[in-house]
Amino acid sequence: MHQNAMRRWISGTLMCTTALAGAAASATDLPQGQSALHQGQASSDLMSRGYHLVSELKVTNDGGGRDADPGALPDRTDGGHLVRRYTYELGVTTHTELYEEFGTSNQKIMQEKGALIGVKGAVTRHLGPDRKLIVAGEIAMGESDYTGSFIGGNYGELRFNGQSRYLLDVSVAYKQSIPQWSDVAFSAGVGYRRLTDNLQEAGPAGYQRVNDRIYLALGVEKPFHSGNWTISPGLNYRSALWGNQYSALSGGLDKKQKDASGFELYVNFAHKPSRITLTPFLRTWSADDSEVTRGFYEPRNDTREVGVALTYRF
Repeated sequence: MHQNAMRRWISGTLMCTTALAGAAASATDLPQGQSALHQGQASSDLMSRGYHLVSELKVTNDGGGRDADPGALPDRTDGGHLVRRYTYELGVTTHTELYEEFGTSNQKIMQEKGALIGVKGAVTRHLGPDRKLIVAGEIAMGESDYTGSFIGGNYGELRFNGQSRYLLDVSVAYKQSIPQWSDVAFSAGVGYRRLTDNLQEAGPAGYQRVNDRIYLALGVEKPFHSGNWTISPGLNYRSALWGNQYSALSGGLDKKQKDASGFELYVNFAHKPSRITLTPFLRTWSADDSEVTRGFYEPRNDTREVGVALTYRF
């Protein structure tokens, strides 16, 4: 009887020793970034419930630890980091616009100056730590003041105020950052822009104009990190792939105007704790004379937009 008790005691002792040795070996082999066994746990607790590991993997918002978002929830694991597959951005935007047309002798023949306010948003699909696909859109509306001339007259003799104006711009772009180049990011994509100008509101002499444009966009951006802020200046070059100017004259005229290009210069001021971004921007377009349709054409024109956007990321 005493021999059986002795055997049970020896067997129990060996089991405890084996369990503790296994736990210690497992803690030694843990990858960097994970903690060992909780201190102060009794061996009986280890045997009954096993040991616990504490993970300290970072949760990032854009595929890397540089722009970690404490409020983001992980969707998948990529390269040792928990990464969200999708992030979203929504906000408001406002800008002033100056549109000018020029005649064959490079003289100004028409101008529209206005202010627009709208909403903008974006959906980002993270493809990896440094790669993403971004779908963005903006809708803005406002009023403009028209300065022009009668046919054969002088610029400035014809003025109308308060005509409504609408802008729609949507785009999709692939963006790739280069960690070896201090996270400089390059992007390439396509976009669609529609500007509706309701000059018919000025009276019988006016008519509606709608400009549609599909464009190629190439961009570069460089982030700078300072405490809770990330400041990212960027530049986008845009070149029209297709363009059409519709004028509600003579039953409707479509004039092809594909020779156009422009750029967007901006600076993103992103506050990490609040996930709010302030973005002042300058956008321009320059278009050559359109093709002639039934004796009408759209003159060479320039557009300049100066504004600011305020967005929230989630």
